[in-house]
Amino acid sequence: MCKRVCRHSPKLLFCFLVVCFSVRGQNAPSAQTAPAKPQKPRDSAPVQPSVEDFSSDAASKAALEKAQENLAHVQALVAAGQKSQHDLEEAQTQLADAQDEETLARTLYSGRPAQDMTPEEAQSMLAAARNRVDRQTKRVAADKVLRRKGHLTRSQLADSEAELQARERVLSLVEQRVWQIEQLTAMASQEDGDTAGAPDSDTTSPIIRYDGTALFNLRELRGLERSYQNQFHERLPVSAIGQTRLHSSLGLNHRGRVDVALNPDCPEGVWLRQYLEDRHIPYLAFRCAIRGAATAPHIHIGPESSRLRVIRRSGSLKRVRALR
Repeated sequence: MCKRVCRHSPKLLFCFLVVCFSVRGQNAPSAQTAPAKPQKPRDSAPVQPSVEDFSSDAASKAALEKAQENLAHVQALVAAGQKSQHDLEEAQTQLADAQDEETLARTLYSGRPAQDMTPEEAQSMLAAARNRVDRQTKRVAADKVLRRKGHLTRSQLADSEAELQARERVLSLVEQRVWQIEQLTAMASQEDGDTAGAPDSDTTSPIIRYDGTALFNLRELRGLERSYQNQFHERLPVSAIGQTRLHSSLGLNHRGRVDVALNPDCPEGVWLRQYLEDRHIPYLAFRCAIRGAATAPHIHIGPESSRLRVIRRSGSLKRVRALR
């Protein structure tokens, strides 16, 4: 009997301890269920924004401030002889990039609809996007030279080229947005009775049509842009490339076509028309807004849309005649 009790005594002792601790735990207040001690109210402090609340505008402003501080720091080091002129130019380029990015954050990335933006904002947005493409184009050209000399890796050059492609996509989006803003502005002016841009109905037709025999290719646009810039020392104001939402909403086929925001009778417009005719490239030049066809004066490079041809031949467009 004693041996049996001794053999089971460790188990009995363990059970006894478990029961004791269980009873003690029930009598003691639990740390998890204990009521929280009331805290003394503190003065309300501003809530810090989370990462998701950190808007693109705020981020661009922070980057702009950082670029300004960096430029001031580099200028001081250059004055002390610790940095080169190349470092100063790089800091200035970074600041210009940050300024343009801040402009895009206030316009393109702000989420504001096109009808809420002014023409001045549209032009500043377009200039910012173009400047960023131009700077990156020069940077890629310099990186290619460094790559040939062995001072740059292939992956670094690929990153530079990818950045250029990204900026070109942003420029394409900006050009479409500017086109929308211009069309909305023209439509609003037309509804308000503003006919300042309309031609004299007694002496001119609303459309100048040239049926060239050559096929226009979008790859030829670069050559046209260079010629225009050499002639007028400014960029060709391209307002639409290919099919856009506006053209789709009007039911017009704009694939492979280009719209240029120039009045066909201004010196730049006359030069562009002559340039196209010399190369036998077809175009349509709109002198005024025409319902269902154009919302503002511009030059359409490429063949006309089949729907526009139907409208024109049906007589809906009055006083339209082909001019060579």
